[in-house]
Amino acid sequence: LLKPVRDWAVGILRIDRESFAHRAVKCIVTFLLVNLAWVFFRADSMAKALDIIGSSCRFTPWVFTDGSLFRYGLDQAGMMVLLLGSLLLFAVDIVSYRGTNVREKILEMNLFLRWAIVIPAILIILLCGIWGAGYDASSFIYQQF
Repeated sequence: LLKPVRDWAVGILRIDRESFAHRAVKCIVTFLLVNLAWVFFRADSMAKALDIIGSSCRFTPWVFTDGSLFRYGLDQAGMMVLLLGSLLLFAVDIVSYRGTNVREKILEMNLFLRWAIVIPAILIILLCGIWGAGYDASSFIYQQF
């Protein structure tokens, strides 16, 4: 959908398509477009979806410091899990980008260290799968269709 705009911008600004910055911008734009589309799947009505999108576009940086962000679904513990998980993913992505395969490095470790990483990782994945008071296994994002 945005390819003509992207091609125009690349031509005008003489951007190298193989550069890290160009790939990063493409990832960010894709992330934002997917999140925008998810709003329409989750909202109860078109008016509610447009209200959510409008609210998302307002400049409100104080929500990160005044505690009002916790009213939107994540409590302080959930926010810490989100932050730590994001940092871990970011670190693994940087290591992978530099040519190190994290999975192979873990498999090369001795048996004790390998299982000391694998078992907590499995437990964290299981715990985060049912995290929070709103967990309902029968709930599905497409249930309203």
